[in-house]
Amino acid sequence: MNIELKFTLIWALIIIPFFAGSILRGKILSPQLTAKRLIRVNLFFLEPLILFWTIWGMKLHAEVAILPAAGISTVIIGFLLGKAMLKVLKLDGISADSYLISSTLANQGMTLGGLICYLIAGEQGLALATIYVVYYLPFVFVFIFPFAKYASVRHNPDSGEKPAATFRDFINFFFNLQNLPLAAIIAALVFQGFSIQRPDMFFPLDYLLFAAITVYYLTLGINFQPGHISAAFKEQSALAVSKFLILPLLTFITLSFVELDHTVETVIQIQSFMPAAIYSVISSILFDLDAKLTSGLFVVNSLLFLGIVLPAMLLF
Repeated sequence: MNIELKFTLIWALIIIPFFAGSILRGKILSPQLTAKRLIRVNLFFLEPLILFWTIWGMKLHAEVAILPAAGISTVIIGFLLGKAMLKVLKLDGISADSYLISSTLANQGMTLGGLICYLIAGEQGLALATIYVVYYLPFVFVFIFPFAKYASVRHNPDSGEKPAATFRDFINFFFNLQNLPLAAIIAALVFQGFSIQRPDMFFPLDYLLFAAITVYYLTLGINFQPGHISAAFKEQSALAVSKFLILPLLTFITLSFVELDHTVETVIQIQSFMPAAIYSVISSILFDLDAKLTSGLFVVNSLLFLGIVLPAMLLF
């Protein structure tokens, strides 16, 4: 598959479902409820299958251990950059927490980072990308979702709920159907640990992956309103500087001081360019945060990536 076809496929998998969702929005009685149900289709069915099969089939060796370490470092840097930007942007309340989630999470998973690696290097590329983001879903489900719930309750005291701060609340949250992708990761790693070989059989990875991406961007289109783009210009600019300039530059400087396998190094550098994560929007929808802000940040960030950053990456 040549560069032009890869670029076209990426655009098609994102733009077509997004605009389809935008059209459906006006014909649905409850767009937010529909968006939540679509998200849960992915969380309950598609993502667990994809993650279980891909991770079960990975061939692990010592050098790739640097990948999740690089991944978690982007979370830490993104969080610190977000905190610094909050002071400049003078955000507070639920909008500040929503911006912080958008700054912390990058779209390194199957919806973009993994897709690009898959299109470039096939299942091996997806496997390396999956190793890179092995931290991602545990981090989202163990930290981001509880943080989002806590922020929602803290800023909506009339909801009648209490912030999930007790150990029992944490356990109840962890063992939740929304966390099935995390359970799939754990199950696959257990199979790896017991040296249970993945059967040599047909598995519709392509179709499941493309279906999951389609559902997520359809969901985003249903939740999105045109006003989300024009709003929060300062926040969008600040996030773009963090995602596409500061973080990739820090990654490039760090990689210049270490010697790694070329493919591993390439995956790390590519993932450092990823825009705001779709899970920032998902957390806003599921826990009633500032979905208008996170949707605008995600869409503008993604458009900048697809229109400017991705073509430059494919060329150079």
